[in-house]
Amino acid sequence: MSEHTQRQSFDWLKAQDVATQVAMVRDITEIMRIVATEILQSEVESLAGARHAREKPHGGAYVRHGTNPGSIQIGEQRIPIRVPRVRDRVKDTCRPLKSYKAMHTVVEPSEGLLRAIALGVGTRNFKDVMDTAVDAFGVSKSSISAAFVERSAQAYEEFRVRSLPSEPIAAIMIDGKTFQREQIIVALGFDRTGEPFVLDMIQSTSENARAIGDMLRRLLKRGMRISKGVLIVCDGSKGIKAAAERVLGDRGVLQRCRVHKAENVASYLPKDKQAVWKRKLFAAWKIDDYREAKQQLQSYILELKQINPSAAQSLAEGLEQTITLQKLGMPPALFGRSLGTTNRIENLNRCMERFTRNVCYWSKADQRLRWAVLAAVHHETRMNRIGNYQALDDLALAISKEIRKSKRHSAS
Repeated sequence: MSEHTQRQSFDWLKAQDVATQVAMVRDITEIMRIVATEILQSEVESLAGARHAREKPHGGAYVRHGTNPGSIQIGEQRIPIRVPRVRDRVKDTCRPLKSYKAMHTVVEPSEGLLRAIALGVGTRNFKDVMDTAVDAFGVSKSSISAAFVERSAQAYEEFRVRSLPSEPIAAIMIDGKTFQREQIIVALGFDRTGEPFVLDMIQSTSENARAIGDMLRRLLKRGMRISKGVLIVCDGSKGIKAAAERVLGDRGVLQRCRVHKAENVASYLPKDKQAVWKRKLFAAWKIDDYREAKQQLQSYILELKQINPSAAQSLAEGLEQTITLQKLGMPPALFGRSLGTTNRIENLNRCMERFTRNVCYWSKADQRLRWAVLAAVHHETRMNRIGNYQALDDLALAISKEIRKSKRHSAS
């Protein structure tokens, strides 16, 4: 990179407002968390060897022994991490990790570290990011830097070929996130145990049916199991709906995000009425009985026609899909918050945004996707399973019954 380009990039950083500079520091903490994890794993591997390897260093004297909660400190901020434990089989004690002790306290982010993040992330120069971040920890970077750079470069390919959950997928959330006129479309799955899993990600100009359909077909070819049918949770995107219908046919049942629907309806109303109407809609969506909930929502359509016909039309469009869970006999208390909205995937999108918001230069076409994948896989390990996951088998059975009922109606 030329000195002129470096100066332009750093001048850009210094010229930003305080909010942007604070966001940059927040991004640094996320990157430092990943760096710290890589450093700890590198020391563990030097002691206990690679996982599942037959030959172990030190004559097999050290073994992995779970993890403990720990933290690293950057300036005045303490960031929680999981610290691996290594057991000394000879002394029958746990061996402290030297790298963790070195990383426990880190100085305030320096100008050099800020510049490395701004330039390295912005130009896809991972080595600059790693070298400076590891230096800030005061740990040797001889093996860490190469390992992390390699991992970053291969993240997308590893993601595309990794094994899908062996358990059947009970629900899939699909949503898109815009990165400078390009969409990163994510499919987030939940298996019957409630565990979240980023199934696939694609880069497209929009949430169009063809691209999303190709993604779903690829997932089926890779062995995604949806034997009893699957709940598709999404916003009002016509492309997602069309793709699910074309590829999954009667194996997919659509649940529309209630948050997006409430926002759309309220957007047509005066500001002083928006909060009131959102509360009314969510109260209706909390009604257990399908017919009662539908009747209440239909009465709101009639009421809104007297206030704003466009708001009434917005509520009427796709209304049936906002109460799919009730139609399946699933009380809102079970899955209303987890599968009645796309909140889970929105959180994932925000994680990707934190990783990429300060990227100034997208040097290659796949850079958006590679960084989004790296962020998503990192965030995936921090996501909790769905509440009331024990009832997911009942949901799958209800979807299967609904599919059979629809087939009978179509045949008659």
